[in-house]
Amino acid sequence: MVKNYLALKISLFILVIVFSLISIRNKVAQAQLGVIATISLSEPRGLGVNPFTNLVYVSNPRNDTVTVINGATDTILTVINVRTFDAPFSPAGIAVNSKTNRIYVANSGVGGVTVIDGSTNIPLLLVGTGRGSFRVAVNKTNDRVYVTNPADNTVSVIDGATNSVIDTISGINGPYGIGVNELTNHIYVSSHRDGTVSVIDGITGAVVGRISLVSVQPENALLSGVAVNKVTNRIYVTGQLPLGAGLTPAMFVIDGNTNSLLTTIQRVGGLNQEPGVNPLLNRVFIPGCNGLCIIDGKNNAVTGGVSGVGVNPFEPKVNVLTGRIYVAASGSGTGIGTVTVVQDLLPNTPVGKNVVVGPINGVTVTYSEVTQTGHTTVDINSSGPTPPSGFKLGVPSTYYNIFSTAEFIPPVEVCVGYNEFQFANESKLKLFHLENGQWTGITTSLNTQNNVVCGQVSSFSEFALFEEVSIESITRDIKFFGLEDKLGNVLLAQLDRAELVLEEGNKKAAKGTLTAFIKLVEAQRGKKITIKQADALINDAQFLLNTLDSNFLDTILKFLLFGWLDKLSALILSVGKI
Repeated sequence: MVKNYLALKISLFILVIVFSLISIRNKVAQAQLGVIATISLSEPRGLGVNPFTNLVYVSNPRNDTVTVINGATDTILTVINVRTFDAPFSPAGIAVNSKTNRIYVANSGVGGVTVIDGSTNIPLLLVGTGRGSFRVAVNKTNDRVYVTNPADNTVSVIDGATNSVIDTISGINGPYGIGVNELTNHIYVSSHRDGTVSVIDGITGAVVGRISLVSVQPENALLSGVAVNKVTNRIYVTGQLPLGAGLTPAMFVIDGNTNSLLTTIQRVGGLNQEPGVNPLLNRVFIPGCNGLCIIDGKNNAVTGGVSGVGVNPFEPKVNVLTGRIYVAASGSGTGIGTVTVVQDLLPNTPVGKNVVVGPINGVTVTYSEVTQTGHTTVDINSSGPTPPSGFKLGVPSTYYNIFSTAEFIPPVEVCVGYNEFQFANESKLKLFHLENGQWTGITTSLNTQNNVVCGQVSSFSEFALFEEVSIESITRDIKFFGLEDKLGNVLLAQLDRAELVLEEGNKKAAKGTLTAFIKLVEAQRGKKITIKQADALINDAQFLLNTLDSNFLDTILKFLLFGWLDKLSALILSVGKI
């Protein structure tokens, strides 16, 4: 009866967790998806966003203009003519330096970059670069602008302070897309001809690495767009994956720490597509999924999609402060394209002091001070590193992986809620944090009335609630394992006796009973008790035995120590009386 009742409680608890997660995911999905505006343009080719001015810049190669969209109203603010002499400029890629409020437009027709003053939306000058200038990227940290010139097989480097070319980098076969990691000062350039990505050192201007993304028919990969998440140091490159006799659209994920291919996501992106990144949410957006695919940057999995983003969408760009995604689509060849505005999640961790985020999946995070806006997430896993000696997981086992893109000043308080049905004795719960591969106890408070355990940390990784091993926890495991009634009753009786004699202070009898318990479990290991179950029971019982031995020795040492101190005190007093 007890066994069935416990199983019922555990089943109900698991159902509560499952339905809660489903509810949370549904609410998140509803919040993150939704087209809120569509703006008609003349076959746009490039996009740039200034999150601080909330302006969006769109290149229109058909009429040599750049359209400026007001992000507050999602309407056209003005149209800038970039043609300064009688020749097709064909503006393509756009990059924005939000610090200097300068907009850089690569013009493939004349081989140069138009510099626009964002405060007036007036072109300042045309900087000559190279033939076919196509994509452009900015390093806001050092005010450098990088431009790919596919026809010259070069990358031009512009000093944003002087608007002059200070370096020309050669040796890249058909440079196409380009992205910058401002934290590592590395520039990533995709090759449209040989399936590689070149890594440029922003200090020396030298090509310091070449990453091969496709080993079979690399010339058919036609690598295109590049986007960088500077927070996670991941680089995303679109192209084609030769498979058999065909070509499959793909996005390649590069680990910037090792400059090596991490994984390939098939059937998203493709030829001439551009990925978009939201570093605060660690999400990647790429055309596909009958519109726009949403990819989780933590596991590189497609988590959803948005339809209705125009005909032939090719480039999404994100305003990280408003949570809006702007998707350029070239249209069906009629001369009319669109920019679709999609409302995504807003960052949940704003700048400020005592910033509270959550609860998310039962976890509340309180920052002492957040210095840069970001997003905090909590993922639940059923498996993880083994608990430290003397502790055990609840049922079901639960690990919490906390991740944040916000910049903050420690300490941070992490509070984890629990259900008492998970544990044998909630008063023995401790909160642990995985630091440098080792579990560290961080508990600062345990509230058994509200079922929450809190601790303080200076960084995030994996967290877990562990219960101290006790006779109660071993008893719970025997019932949870569903052992045969006769054997189970004998084991439970032994544990009951061990607990009883311990309460009476008879540690010797408790040790004898626990030793008998271990021997019985060992005798049935691999028989009536599975090897895994037996090992768990034996390890926990042995830990209690070791604890009893340790406590016994401590008692003897204390007795001897304090006994000698008493004698010494008496001697001092007697001497003082002489």
